[in-house]
Amino acid sequence: MVVGLVQLFVLLDATSLRMAAPTIMADLHLRADDLDGLFAGYGLAFGGLLLLGGHLADLVGRKRMLIIGLAGFAVAGVVGGLAFTSGMLLSARALQGVFAALLSPAALALVAANFPEPKARGRAFGIYAAIAVGGSTASLLVGGWLVEFLSWRWCLFIDVPLALIAVLGVATVVHDRPLRTGPRFDAPGLLLGSGGIAALVYGFQQTGSRGWVDLLVLALFALGVALLSAFFWWQTRAGTPLLPPYALRDGDRVGSFVTLFLTGAGTLTLLPTLTAYLENVRGYSPMGTALAILPTAVAVVIGATQVSARLLHRIAPRTLIVPGLLLTALGLALLTFLTPDSQYAALVLPGMVLAGLGLGTALTPLLSLATAGLAAPDAGGGAAVAGAANQVGGVLGAALFGSVLSSAIAARMERVPGLGPNFAEAARSGRLLNPRGVPPQLAEYLTDATLGGYATALWWSIGITLLAGLAAALLIRSAAPALPAPPPPAYAQRATP
Repeated sequence: MVVGLVQLFVLLDATSLRMAAPTIMADLHLRADDLDGLFAGYGLAFGGLLLLGGHLADLVGRKRMLIIGLAGFAVAGVVGGLAFTSGMLLSARALQGVFAALLSPAALALVAANFPEPKARGRAFGIYAAIAVGGSTASLLVGGWLVEFLSWRWCLFIDVPLALIAVLGVATVVHDRPLRTGPRFDAPGLLLGSGGIAALVYGFQQTGSRGWVDLLVLALFALGVALLSAFFWWQTRAGTPLLPPYALRDGDRVGSFVTLFLTGAGTLTLLPTLTAYLENVRGYSPMGTALAILPTAVAVVIGATQVSARLLHRIAPRTLIVPGLLLTALGLALLTFLTPDSQYAALVLPGMVLAGLGLGTALTPLLSLATAGLAAPDAGGGAAVAGAANQVGGVLGAALFGSVLSSAIAARMERVPGLGPNFAEAARSGRLLNPRGVPPQLAEYLTDATLGGYATALWWSIGITLLAGLAAALLIRSAAPALPAPPPPAYAQRATP
């Protein structure tokens, strides 16, 4: 539970700030580009340094990295809460991304290393997955309350009491497993892996303003793929790699990494679509939106803790993963039928519940597989690669969602008689997406175009989610739920006289 609190701590901050974005823009007089940088800087720092965080967790201790990460994240939160310029706030958020990258893989590694027994492992990963996925939804409630009744600054100030509670819990309850004792730092591996992830993340982030065929974007994609290919090659050659060769020879683990990447890309649209629909189309307040979306978190918790956690030690992992992803795709498909007058209980609620239940069911075995069979001193590296796969997938999903949504809305606006090209161009750039802020006649056209854009983006998400299910079915082959015994690390074997 303490490790779950750490994960919730990070999610709460990111989710609540997204809800507070309009207030932040007005208070600090930010431009849209500045606001994009607020989230892009955090995402780039977090994704780019995940491998470093996991490697340090193996070298200096997972418990120690949790405490360092929590303390640094809280201090950066105070700086951001006190920000009076855009530069100060952007710097604080980037610094939070750095410390989040230190604590997130350490949290997952602690779960992986401390729960080797199958039944206990299922429960532990069920709780972790429930918080990791459902926490974003539940955080909307806290964020909505803070924005509506206090100030956006409290979305950052709240980090301090939460960090104190988490640090006390980690210091008194969490017990670490053995660390690496052989030769230590894999600097070449970190440079290759972190550089590749950063290049891909930055490239995906640039697609919104530059497009997918811009020369810089294509160069970043090529650089990222080349560096990551070199990273995996180096891991099979290095004396003390971040992720040892035996981990990469496990086909189920590689399959879980691929599926986590595709799942992150495919399911990213769920919360943005629900939030935008309820606020922009239906006129819900931030607090009302959070309450309306809360059943998604409940469904995730049920799928992770009552379905997967109870069955993970009894049946093959893909028997949970594939049906879970199919259920997620079905929930997303229901949401493609949203209209301005859709009944919440008849369409919105079933769609979000099915998607949440499927996600919770699928991610528990995926996270367990990604770290299964790793020796305790290697758990941080495995957790970091799993987190990086899901994070890069999420950034790709966000880029696709923004591009597909704006293009689909613009295409529909161009077909409206009597509207000049400026409206379509505004929609294509993402500046005109709220039907409630325009004249009534235009609002009707924009509402129809917006809902059509959401439907198109959701169909893309459904396709990627089904692709994730196919990858799991083909790549994850283990028929027995029992965990393989972790082999001794290569560096430990060499150190033995």
